[in-house]
Amino acid sequence: MALIREAPSCRRTFRSTVNGPPQKPRKETLAPMRTIAAVLFLAFQLGMIVYARFDAGRYYCWAPHDEHARYEIQIEIDGDSLEPSEIQERYRIRARSVDPRAIEHIQRIVRHYEQLHGIDDHAQVTVTYEINGGASQTWSWPEA
Repeated sequence: MALIREAPSCRRTFRSTVNGPPQKPRKETLAPMRTIAAVLFLAFQLGMIVYARFDAGRYYCWAPHDEHARYEIQIEIDGDSLEPSEIQERYRIRARSVDPRAIEHIQRIVRHYEQLHGIDDHAQVTVTYEINGGASQTWSWPEA
């Protein structure tokens, strides 16, 4: 009879060693992954903030619309000035308006169009602008 009693205990011991040690609950295995994801997310945000401090467009800043640029675009092609409606059709922005983003946003739109689509027009573009009601400044394309 002693052999019969030992057999079931041997089976239990054998089964527990075959299946390995007891598994940790799923919550505990996900905790390090959540921590890593949170750290990577915060590191990415910090990196974008540092990048935005050196980028004139400030697109990735926490407050990208922190300055208002009042601007007016004037274009001359072959000695003829374009009308405001033609400027709006050309750049898909108003010829005269206020942009809540940095003035570099307007400059990038003009630069992008002139480098890709208007390269054969040889347009002379002048953007006169004020940032937050400050002194009037001028930006020209093609840049000197």
